[in-house]
Amino acid sequence: MKRQSWTELSSEPMSVDAIRRLYVPAEKYRISPNTYEARTCLPGILGLECVVHVLSGRCQYRSDADAAPAWSVTLEAGEVGTLPPGRYTFQVLDDMPVRLVDVFELPEKVRRKPKA
Repeated sequence: MKRQSWTELSSEPMSVDAIRRLYVPAEKYRISPNTYEARTCLPGILGLECVVHVLSGRCQYRSDADAAPAWSVTLEAGEVGTLPPGRYTFQVLDDMPVRLVDVFELPEKVRRKPKA
């Protein structure tokens, strides 16, 4: 579980486009912007490690009780967290939506081939 500030990764303001510029070549990554309403609470499962970039708001990811080791992380605007594969609960904290971008490094067998 790794947590860091966006400013450790880039001198640009955090945006979807700036995040895309960090992950090249593009066919190697799946980049998914998402927005979740205030107080949303959802279960989830990750098959791959996921890097979460929080554009606005505040959220928490918490591993399921049977995870070993158990983990929890709270992220807010301008922060980046790396989540391990497995089951988790995602919750939007506070009374405002969360805008975030999930980034997954794709296994080679499912990557798109670059256009020639």
